[in-house]
Amino acid sequence: MLGQIQLVCVGNVSRGLLRELAQPIMDTFKVQSLAGVALTHPQYALNPPRQQFHATAILRRLTAQLHDGQLGIVGVCDVDLFTPEAEFVFGDSDREGRCAVMSIARLKAEVPPEILVRRAQAETVGAMGQLLGLSACDDGHCAMFASRSPLDSDRKGTELCADCRHDLTRLTKAG
Repeated sequence: MLGQIQLVCVGNVSRGLLRELAQPIMDTFKVQSLAGVALTHPQYALNPPRQQFHATAILRRLTAQLHDGQLGIVGVCDVDLFTPEAEFVFGDSDREGRCAVMSIARLKAEVPPEILVRRAQAETVGAMGQLLGLSACDDGHCAMFASRSPLDSDRKGTELCADCRHDLTRLTKAG
């Protein structure tokens, strides 16, 4: 087992969804998952002209929630995220800060709950992989593929391709 990670609701995300996200993370990365204290709606991260939320500001708040000895923290929110380099992102991470954030805002449009859960699982595994040092992958079926639309999330799953599994093994042995 690599260690322990905290899953945290940021804003109006249900704990039930968090429970659905825990198992693929535990299976893929061999970590123990704990539910952390929920954070309030991230109004502090709102960029009014864009009507989007700055992912980095949320990552800073998540880092403050991290406990000693934990491998990392993954926040799940329901607001539209952006970074200065991208019009929008499904998630972002800060490896040094040992935190990641994933948003369901663009994943949930007019889909049944089970599809939202599957999309969120794929994107959360990708965010966790980034937190551990994995890079974006060219394999459209790998969890580390950088989704540009919810359809990309539908195509990829929670599994890592052989190259990403190899990289994860290398990274975790080096750490």
